[in-house]
Amino acid sequence: MSYENVDKDPDLRKRSDLGPISRPWVPLVLVIGGAFIAVALVVLAGWAGIEWFGWTAGNNANSDKAAAAGAWASAVGATALALASVWIAMQANKHAREAEQRASEEAALTAQP
Repeated sequence: MSYENVDKDPDLRKRSDLGPISRPWVPLVLVIGGAFIAVALVVLAGWAGIEWFGWTAGNNANSDKAAAAGAWASAVGATALALASVWIAMQANKHAREAEQRASEEAALTAQP
């Protein structure tokens, strides 16, 4: 026995009868939201860095104290840059090794009769 209203009205169907809900806009919202949060964090970190630099150097300090604070700030930045470049090089080497392994496996597969 089948009821005509149940077959035609999607609100009366069972949950198991419905397919998965497709929401193609969700990844876009996540990317835009993530980018907004990243920009906000960068701005906040920049503001905190400027405030810290001003606190370290002092508002009416002499040039020696300001130069020392600038040297510390540049040392921290250079260290961060060096660590990031080492990490990027390690990731590139890992991907290159994986690509070489895939290439050798594909070459072995194509060489088989």
